[in-house]
This record gives sequence, structure tokens and C-alpha cells, in this order.
Amino acid sequence: MGGRCLKLTLHVGDSFTMAFRYVTNGLDREIPDDPVQTQTRPVALRIERIEIYGRSVDALSPGGTGYLTVAGDVSHVRDGDVIAAPLDEVTARRRAIEART
Repeated sequence: MGGRCLKLTLHVGDSFTMAFRYVTNGLDREIPDDPVQTQTRPVALRIERIEIYGRSVDALSPGGTGYLTVAGDVSHVRDGDVIAAPLDEVTARRRAIEART
């Protein structure tokens, strides 16, 4: 799946636990400054590979675009969805990784 990384750096091994859409202004697909989530549903996806400009990398920085190969059931993810994990889950994973290094 392809797309843009919005807020946090993504790493191989990171997981997503929800998919949703942002309400947009209807004229384009830009995300407003104060976005409203809609159609939120649970997913269980894990990043297996990140590809940028045809090469494999370990991380994708905020604002970057790339392709993700994910493990898990993608049947609940539709074109235009945002896939994410709640910030507290992301923070806990980052702290666990830092503690191991």
C-alpha cells in the first residue's frame, strides 16, 4: 500500500491498530488543520517492508511518501483510509525498543 507518513516516523516492525478517514472540505483530499475522524474501525497490520523510490529502507519520516508491505488482513482498509495506532501505543513501543538498545 502506498501513501504519505503524517506525524511520526514509521519503522519496519511497527503495527497499526485502526483505520479511519478524515472529513475533508470536499474539494480536494487535503487534511484540514483540525481534522475530524470518521468511519473508524479496528485493523491488525504490521509493517514488513518500507520502499522509497524503488529501494528498501528501515524507516519513513513524517511527510515522506513510500510503499508499505504489511502483514495482516487488509480487507478492512480502503483506498483513501488513514491507518494508525493510538499515540499511547506508539509511545510504549518506542520506549520498549529504546530500553533494549
